[in-house]
Amino acid sequence: MVREIEQMDFKHPAAAVLHRGPQSDARHAGPGVRPEDVERLKQPFTRAEDSRARSDGVAGAGLGLAIVERIARLHGGRFELLPREGGGTIARVRLPLKG
Repeated sequence: MVREIEQMDFKHPAAAVLHRGPQSDARHAGPGVRPEDVERLKQPFTRAEDSRARSDGVAGAGLGLAIVERIARLHGGRFELLPREGGGTIARVRLPLKG
C-alpha cells in the first residue's frame, strides 16, 4: 500500500512523501479537497469536479483513492484526506502495528 501511495505522489511535482511506517503521509500543494467531497472521492470511479486531469488532458478513471481506501481497510488501517496548512491536501494512510 505504501508503494501505491508513493507512486501516486510522484506523478505530481508538488507532492512529497513525508513519513513512512505505520503512518504514511503524502502532501499535495494543489487546490485541495473540500471537506464535503472527502468520502465521495474514496468511492470507485469518482473524480473531483476541478481535477487536474481534466485541465491538462491526463485521463484518469477515478480508482486510485478507492483502491488505497480498500487496501488500508483490509489491513485494519484507514485512509484519510486532510486539509494541508497553506492549501492543498494530505493523503494519510495509517496501519496498525502488528507483531
